[in-house]
Amino acid sequence: MTARPLAASLTAALLLACGSDSNPKPADPCAGVTAPCTAFPAGTTEDRIQGAVALAPDGATFVFGAGTFRFANALEVTANGVTIRGAGRDATVLDFAGQVGAEGVGASGDAFTLSDLSIRDTAGNGVKVVGAAGVTIRNVGVSWTRPDLSTHGGYGIYPVQSTDVLVEGCFTSGATDTGIYVGQSQNIVVRDNEATGNVAGVEIENSWDADVHGNHLHGNTAGVLVFDLPGLPQQGGHSVRVFDNRILDNDHPNFAPAGGIVAIVPAGSGVVVMANHDVEVFGNTIQGNQTAAVGVISYLLTGQAPPDGYDPFPRRVHVHGNTISGNGTAPDAATPLGAALGQVRTALGADLPDVMWDGIPDPTGSGANPQEICVAAGASWLSLGAASDPWTPDPDDTAFRCALDPLPAVVLP
Repeated sequence: MTARPLAASLTAALLLACGSDSNPKPADPCAGVTAPCTAFPAGTTEDRIQGAVALAPDGATFVFGAGTFRFANALEVTANGVTIRGAGRDATVLDFAGQVGAEGVGASGDAFTLSDLSIRDTAGNGVKVVGAAGVTIRNVGVSWTRPDLSTHGGYGIYPVQSTDVLVEGCFTSGATDTGIYVGQSQNIVVRDNEATGNVAGVEIENSWDADVHGNHLHGNTAGVLVFDLPGLPQQGGHSVRVFDNRILDNDHPNFAPAGGIVAIVPAGSGVVVMANHDVEVFGNTIQGNQTAAVGVISYLLTGQAPPDGYDPFPRRVHVHGNTISGNGTAPDAATPLGAALGQVRTALGADLPDVMWDGIPDPTGSGANPQEICVAAGASWLSLGAASDPWTPDPDDTAFRCALDPLPAVVLP
């Protein structure tokens, strides 16, 4: 028999003397949190979670453990400074498949943070934040798994009427309107997210001072929409930068409910700017979007009359420095706009150009480029001539080969 080494014997004796524990207690999820903190380990009931969140004081933190938590009702946050986080986007799932209601998570308090979890199969929107000063949504997933697309919610991540909004590192899929939508808000950064299988990947609507960058937007109906619409409390969207994104193969058939503005968007749209001012589109890779790479249009192209006091025209849109290829190959004939673009493609006898303007000029302007739509050399161009019926496309780009001053970066506090 071989003698046991002295070092091994001493080590074993010391472990026994110290009472070694092969099953150490799990770390406290609230460790290091100085604010009031409540942990929800796997198996915590909805009633306990709802009760704790409903009575939350300002500055409270709620930490979900790994696991799936099932909800029949929306989880509503009204206090200020609340943080809700999970154990990771793939580890913590808030499952709303049995929900009776609308949002999955709703918030109306200032300085709201949601991070490191996923929200699944809500009856309505995934996350909706209204009227908050300070919104951070980080590493959050929102998706729908039901095969009937008409049963999905409208918006995945949905901050509105808010300021200082950050959406980063998130994933959205299956929204019948938009995966990541920021509306009627100011000072916005949407970065490093992935959106796929939505009608629109990202939309900035009736907002200003927004940076959309570093996102991977693929397999949606449209990659990025920068819209300004009438009938909303905040109008006059402006100062939006869309840059350094990968906007690829957004050719999913449009499954938005009929009647909404996004329902008119043709499948195969890369970037669409409608009735917005001071928009800069640069440094993006835009590829494989079968209807169009970049469209700059007025609200008039929807066929609806603009109400008094609303400016329906895009202005000061600068498209430059993008890598654009393989777009405009097969416009979406299932939508009226896509069908019209298909006719243009047939008349051209070639794929549609990289950047297209609807060609509806502001009647109060003057000159060949009254709205200052500027496209750098390297991207092909077409005015659709949609001011007349039938359309009279015009490839003359002389007035549109121009440049505008760069927009300032958005700085969050």
